[in-house]
Amino acid sequence: MSNIVQRNLQRSLAKSVSVLAEETGLSPSEIINTLNDEYGYVTPELLPDLNKQVELDRAADLHAKQKKIKVNKGAVLKTALDRETSELAKIVRNKSEDSRFQV
Repeated sequence: MSNIVQRNLQRSLAKSVSVLAEETGLSPSEIINTLNDEYGYVTPELLPDLNKQVELDRAADLHAKQKKIKVNKGAVLKTALDRETSELAKIVRNKSEDSRFQV
């Protein structure tokens, strides 16, 4: 669960960086470096990784805004349930094997 929280924190930071990039004209990496100095998100060794993660999150957010893909909530719930009950890998393996034989 903590991974979900961390991902949400990273996405929130990416959103802040996007807004600041528009408002200031600074590059995202300049903004992240400045904010990290001010707030201490990560250690200096992890700063390049944070920059990359924010870059990816910003790109994903832009894509999501442009494409407006609506995912079936019930299907996502079923996928998560199958993952938790160790059925998901079996389903994928079986489907993959079935498609190999249909060539």
